[in-house]
Amino acid sequence: MIALLTENYWHSSFCVCELGAVWFDDSKAFTPILVPPLDYAQLQAVIHGAESLKLDEPGDLDRLRDQVLGALDMRESAAPTPKWNTKKKEFLARLPTLLKKCPFVGPVARVEFENVKKELTEYVEANEQLEEEKRRLLVHLAELESLKDSKAVAEVRRKHSTTDEHFEELTETVKHALAQLPAVVCEALFYWLRDEPYKPKRDDRDDVQEADENGLLNASSEGVYLNKEHAGVAAAVEALEELQEFIRKAPRGFKHAYETEHKEALILSQRPFWKRNF
Repeated sequence: MIALLTENYWHSSFCVCELGAVWFDDSKAFTPILVPPLDYAQLQAVIHGAESLKLDEPGDLDRLRDQVLGALDMRESAAPTPKWNTKKKEFLARLPTLLKKCPFVGPVARVEFENVKKELTEYVEANEQLEEEKRRLLVHLAELESLKDSKAVAEVRRKHSTTDEHFEELTETVKHALAQLPAVVCEALFYWLRDEPYKPKRDDRDDVQEADENGLLNASSEGVYLNKEHAGVAAAVEALEELQEFIRKAPRGFKHAYETEHKEALILSQRPFWKRNF
């Protein structure tokens, strides 16, 4: 008698009684085979002590072959080892797919059910607490954003942001500040970051003169410089300095992840970074 024991079989009282009857019949050779996820720990007294095999264990399948050959008085040539090993390997490879076609549909043990029920109740209570905390924080954030000190509000928001969120917020701030300025002023800001003099191209001279007339740049025979007294330029300078400080202090893991993803250095004063983000 070969008993193929699945979870569904094991949770059927009728099947277990039938199994017990076979086990106590000394006239029959009895080989129970456990089908995953059934394990030795789940065996009941009805077959306790029987030499049980596991369907997903190569060594147990070898023992099964030997038992069958012995019970039927067959020689090993009926199932030669090389061919057997090939078939066994193919079967073990297919076993996970086969098991998915036999899902457990039996009853859940009372203890297991009560544990799951308790966990569900705890999760529901925890979720309700989180939702309440979320509502409270949203109200708090709304009150903060109504304050006049926008810098203090931004600092509070950043304090509770992830590194990625903080980086994205800072780059968006810079992008917005640069969008308010002419291209020649943005170029001047780029060279200011590099601590290099801005030398406009011949075609840009008219734009530089216009920016000078509008108070954004100070252009003279000595060179072209930013007018940091201008509100728009000052906002861009402040935003760039904050981003620069963030990059300087950013965790090594963040820098490595950025450089791996974009194949470029996380350096604000280099063209690849500038073009990608602004």
